[in-house]
Amino acid sequence: MDRVIELDHGSMPPICRPQTLEPPDAANLPFINLKAPLVLHSLDRRAGKSGTSIGLSRVLP
Repeated sequence: MDRVIELDHGSMPPICRPQTLEPPDAANLPFINLKAPLVLHSLDRRAGKSGTSIGLSRVLP
């Protein structure tokens, strides 16, 4: 998490941009590869707190 904070000073694009059909810029891939697991972890924690006990392991096969 600290490494993501060091690299992202508000200049990095979002990981997901549904309106953009092109793949992400290759220069941003190391940052995306670093940040993506943190985003998934946060989503898993949030889904687990909802009381339905449906984590990402059940939502994403």
